Amino acid sequence: MTNQIYYTKNSVTHLCEGAHLTPDKRNFLVWTLCGIDVPANQGYGTKNGAPEVTCDKCQKSQETDK
Repeated sequence: MTNQIYYTKNSVTHLCEGAHLTPDKRNFLVWTLCGIDVPANQGYGTKNGAPEVTCDKCQKSQETDK
């Protein structure tokens, strides 16, 4: 099971990636597949299914990663 991260701004939902910045894993940076930096505490996951990704660039990036 993959824990996916999403970010919604201006009614557009983006697909995200993230990485720990420090070895102690206290700092985590999140960005969208289309290159937007996600503000702290704005990325989210879901427990009940994935939201529809409505960003065209994120959708295309996701398709090329398969």
